[in-house]
Amino acid sequence: MKNKTRVFGVAHYDTVDGQQRAAFAELKKQLNDGGVKIAADLPFLLDLAKAQENARTMIAKLKDEGVTTVVFTGDPLTPSSLTKEATAQNYFPEWVIGSNVLVDIALFGRTYDQQQWQHAFGLALTPTRTNQDARESYNLYKWEYGKPPPNNTYGVIIVDPLALFTGLQMAGPTLTPESFAAGMFRYPVTGGSPLSPRLSRGHHDLWPGTDWGGTDDAGILWWDPSARGEDEVGNVGDGLYQYTKMGERYTLDEMPSTDPGLFEKSGSIAIYDTIPKEFAPPDYPSPAK
Repeated sequence: MKNKTRVFGVAHYDTVDGQQRAAFAELKKQLNDGGVKIAADLPFLLDLAKAQENARTMIAKLKDEGVTTVVFTGDPLTPSSLTKEATAQNYFPEWVIGSNVLVDIALFGRTYDQQQWQHAFGLALTPTRTNQDARESYNLYKWEYGKPPPNNTYGVIIVDPLALFTGLQMAGPTLTPESFAAGMFRYPVTGGSPLSPRLSRGHHDLWPGTDWGGTDDAGILWWDPSARGEDEVGNVGDGLYQYTKMGERYTLDEMPSTDPGLFEKSGSIAIYDTIPKEFAPPDYPSPAK
C-alpha cells in the first residue's frame, strides 16, 4: 500500500430509517470539494449478530475497489470485526478514524486486530488521556466526598449531569424548555486545552449555523500497539493512542494542513501522569473537610 496512490473508501454507520443519511451526504460533499473521491461507499447497521458476515462483504468490496485508505465513521464495536476480517483476507490498508463514538479510546482500540490498527490515525474527540487519579472527574468526586470513587464509571456518569445542571443554572428563575435552551446557548465557550475539549452551543462563530452538539474541537491521534499503560477503566496493558503535539486540539478552521507528527513518539503523548499547572482546575476548599 505504501507505494500506491491513495484510494479512499468510507465505512459509515446508519440506522434502518436513514437518520445518518444527511450527515454522510455532507461528509461526501466535503470530501469531494477537497478532491477526495470515494471509491467504495459502505453504509452499515449496528447488527452484532451479522457483524462478521457484514465485515466479510465490506472487506471484499474494499479490496475489489483497490482501496488503500478506509475512513471509518461510526460505533466502537464494528472495527473489531472489520479489522479481523481484513487480516483474514490478507488486506492491510490504513485506517482513518473519522467522526466516531468511543473508537478513539484504548478500551476499544485493544479489541481491534493489532496488525491492522497499527496503521490507524484520525480524530480524537475525547480529551487527551490522564491516569485515573489525575482525571478531573476523579478529583471532583474525591473533592466532594473526601474519598476516591467506588468504581470506574465516574467518567461516563458525569457527562450528562454536567450539561443538565449547566442548563438549569443558566435558565434562570423560570424553567421552560425555551429558557433552558437559551441558557445553554448563552453559556460562554469553555475549555480548549488538551485535557478539556472546547464546549459551546448556539452561535459563537465556531460553526456555520446553530451549534447543537457541544464539543467544538478535536485532537489528532494514532495507535501505538507497543505503548503500555492504563486504559480508560484502569486495566494495564499494551496498546494506547498517542496524541500528536502533546494533545493539542483544533477547531474546524484550525486543523493542520501538514503532518502534525503522526506515528512519531517524539512530540506525541499517550497519557499525562499529572495535570500540568496550566491545565489544572481551580482549587476550592473541599466540602468534605
